Amino acid sequence: MRALIALPVLVLSVLALPAHAEPAGSVSQLALAHQLFAQGTANRDALAQIAAARLAAGVTVQMVERAPELSGTAGKGPDAADAPRDAASLLAAATAAAEADETLAILLGSAIATAEVLPKSVVRASVATLNPGQSHGYRIAADGAVPVEIGVIGDGDSVLALSVETEAGPACLAPLVPACAVTLPDSGFLAVRVVNSGPGVTSYWLISN
Repeated sequence: MRALIALPVLVLSVLALPAHAEPAGSVSQLALAHQLFAQGTANRDALAQIAAARLAAGVTVQMVERAPELSGTAGKGPDAADAPRDAASLLAAATAAAEADETLAILLGSAIATAEVLPKSVVRASVATLNPGQSHGYRIAADGAVPVEIGVIGDGDSVLALSVETEAGPACLAPLVPACAVTLPDSGFLAVRVVNSGPGVTSYWLISN
């Protein structure tokens, strides 16, 4: 019974975490889902993995092309993972983690059923790879008075830092919760930078609403 109560509380707690001063949206939801899943995997916490998979299943990812500007000197490091996991992969891993516990299996089935019937939000994602010591810069257009969410999801081989600047100066630095929201007063561009501080070679998604 405690597990039945804990899952919705955990999901609501995750959704309540702010990525910036503005309300969280689909980008923050997906970024937080991956962060929660990584923590659940590290702690062998199947409940956290189920909650994370449920959050990820509520977001549709549309792949787009972006051409980043590369900076820095490439270092060497491990490259254990090829790319960030998609929602189906997270769900499969959560299923494997929960299969030995009947209560968790019931919760997982409920989470899957809910995800299938609820409307999904959409994020746009582009894939890129960084070696340790390198960074990517992006120039992203933003309409005035419209909130823009930017996030980064790595494959787990490194710690990635995300920063966003406007023409007025720095707007967001997100080294822990890798997503932020910015609203420009007038249409313009955002300067986005993703930094790989190591230790590994990392493939990542840059995601936006």
